[in-house]
Amino acid sequence: MINSSSAPWYTRHGLSMLLKASTLLVAVAVVVWIGLAIALTSGWQAPAAELAAKATPWPAASYGWQPISYANYLHTRRAVDHYTKYLEAQKATATSATNTITGETLTKLLRDQATFDLATEHGVHMSTADLDQAFTAEILQGGNSQETTKAINQLYGWTPTEFKNRILRVVLMRAKLQEALAADTKLNGASKAQAEKVLALVQAGTQSFEDIAKAYSDDSYGAGGGDLGFFGRGQQVKEIDDAAFSLAVGQTSDLIHSQYGWHVIKVTDKKTDQGQEQVRAEEIFVAGPSVDDLITKQLRSHRVLIFVPGWHWDATSGQVTKNTARKV
Repeated sequence: MINSSSAPWYTRHGLSMLLKASTLLVAVAVVVWIGLAIALTSGWQAPAAELAAKATPWPAASYGWQPISYANYLHTRRAVDHYTKYLEAQKATATSATNTITGETLTKLLRDQATFDLATEHGVHMSTADLDQAFTAEILQGGNSQETTKAINQLYGWTPTEFKNRILRVVLMRAKLQEALAADTKLNGASKAQAEKVLALVQAGTQSFEDIAKAYSDDSYGAGGGDLGFFGRGQQVKEIDDAAFSLAVGQTSDLIHSQYGWHVIKVTDKKTDQGQEQVRAEEIFVAGPSVDDLITKQLRSHRVLIFVPGWHWDATSGQVTKNTARKV
């Protein structure tokens, strides 16, 4: 039997030393973590900050019970900064956009999170195949894969995979959510009733199409009497395209329903330009339920906190804005 008093020092004291070393390491880790958190919340945005942020779960913001990590915020902010500088490089003079990059980044991340929550609530799903198909369309639009990769790097400093997951994925989900809203008869009830009222006024003929557009149209064209100008096939949403190119000059459509709302159009002219048929039309647009409005409403219904110094959540505008000095 071994006598503990005669055992080697590393046997008698090994466990004690291990416990002391572990305690010291934990203490150092806590101090480092606190130091990183203080540095991040003090506005540290150096290149090393993004790596440091990955070592701590400290949030840049939170939406409901869902935190947005500082690492995610800094990574996205770097891309927004890159994009802003790219745009400024294309102009003769710089813009003041750099002063709002933090707010724009945090707003984007919050609205992106709300978008995916709303998609879940409305049963909207997106598969990997959907995302790949959308990215293939981006490649075709850009010319080829190399040109698209180059453009993504120029605009955001990101790889194609980052672009797909951080931008294209959100854009595609918003589009799918907008389609779901357009198909929701309950949500469309009020806008459809308004559109039917507008159509009745048009059909009554007691007011000009232009005057009705000025009074009731929800888009920017309304102020000009709804004149869309000349357009070729594919320049308007498909529903307007189909109606405009099937109507004769002087004819007015019935209600046209698109993912954006309700439309009534009147064809005022047609011509052929370089062998391509073009139509000129006037439009009255009654907006349906909007993804942007729904996202803002969703955010207002949850508690939103901002942990980046100097910024706060403005529920009225649905944006992250700079803190302003308050008079006591």
